[in-house]
Amino acid sequence: MSDYQKMEAQIALALKWMSTKTSYKLTDVAAMFGVPYDRLKRRRRSPTSKSTRQKTNQRLTPAQLKALELYIKRLDDLGQPPLVDMWRAAAERIRTLSSPPGTILKPLGRDFFKRYQAANPRVRRVK
Repeated sequence: MSDYQKMEAQIALALKWMSTKTSYKLTDVAAMFGVPYDRLKRRRRSPTSKSTRQKTNQRLTPAQLKALELYIKRLDDLGQPPLVDMWRAAAERIRTLSSPPGTILKPLGRDFFKRYQAANPRVRRVK
């Protein structure tokens, strides 16, 4: 087990311990479990760690990407070529519908289509 994984396990134990208590001092808990105070404080606010959160610059989840691919395939089967603007609008719509209400989402970048094509060589542009 790597040092990072050991630290994450200790942080998980500390968070579990803190959930059972009504009053505690965070510095004491960090010392008790041997974890850095700032990391424990950050994890208490946001439970996702580097290993469990979504990849950076990855705005769509794998399920959302699959839905987008199915939409593009459906348009292609109907004989309607999916334009880049339609593609981007569909991706934004899928993100909006599958996100919890009230979530503020950053818009997809203007190079989303290029990055998507580079990551998925089976999807290609036909002129």
